[in-house]
Amino acid sequence: MRRYLGICIVAFSSLCLFENAVAQSKFGEWAKNPLGFQPLGLESGHGFYWGTAAIASTFLLGEIFSKRDTLTKYRISVFEEPGISIGYGNRKGIITTVNNLGMQYRVLRWMAVGGEVYSYIYQGPLNNTVGFGARPFARWYIVHKNSWDLFFEYGAGIIWNLQEFPITSDPDNRGTHFNFTPKYGLGVEFRMRDKLFIEVGLRHVHVSNAFIFGPDRNPAYDSDGFFIAVRFDDKCPPLDKLFEKSKIAWHRKRKESQL
Repeated sequence: MRRYLGICIVAFSSLCLFENAVAQSKFGEWAKNPLGFQPLGLESGHGFYWGTAAIASTFLLGEIFSKRDTLTKYRISVFEEPGISIGYGNRKGIITTVNNLGMQYRVLRWMAVGGEVYSYIYQGPLNNTVGFGARPFARWYIVHKNSWDLFFEYGAGIIWNLQEFPITSDPDNRGTHFNFTPKYGLGVEFRMRDKLFIEVGLRHVHVSNAFIFGPDRNPAYDSDGFFIAVRFDDKCPPLDKLFEKSKIAWHRKRKESQL
C-alpha cells in the first residue's frame, strides 16, 4: 500500500511540474486539453455525441466479433474516487476538489459502463462554492496485465452549483448555477486483492452551460487533475445472467449455422 501511495504522490507532483514547465509552449497549450481539438472536442457538446457513438459501436463490435465470452468473473464495481483539478488559462488559480461515488458494470473484458454522483468544491479568486451532480460514463481497458490494467474513460453529466460558477472580474460575464460537466482521462488500476483495486490517473474536467443562458453567461472552466480511487468488485447475478444468456445464445446459433 505504501508503494502505491508513493506512486500517487509522485504522479501528482509530476503533474504540477509539467504544468509549469510547458505552460508557455505550443505543446503546453495542446497538453492542457489533448482531446479538445475539433471536431472531436471531448470537453464540448460535440464530445457527448462522439462518446455515445464510441460506446454503442464498441459494445456492438464486441458482441459481434468476440469468439468467446469475454466477461470477467466479477463484473459489478462500486468505487470512491477523490481527486483535485487545477484550472488554467483565464481560470488559472481556481482549484477544484472532486469526489465521485459510483458503480460500473463490466459488459466486456475490455469495456465497462457506469454512473456516478459527485461533488465539486471550488476555491480560487472570486470563486468559493460547492456543486453537486451526476453523470454516466464508459471505460475502455486498453492494456491487460496480471496485476494492473491501463484504461481510458469518458463521461458527461450535469451539476448544480450553490452559487453561480465561474464568477469573473467582468460582472456582465459570469457563470450560472446549472452547468454541464464532461470529463475524460487516462488511468491505471492495480489489483490489491481478488476483489479490491486501487486506481490512479490524470483527467481533464470541463464546466460550462453550452450557452443555453446566452453568450454572456458561459465563461466556462477548464482544468486538469489527478485522481485516486478505491474500487471493490463483485458479482451481480441478475445482470450477469442477462449478458451471459445473450452472448452464449448468439454464439450457439452461430456455431449451429456453420454445421
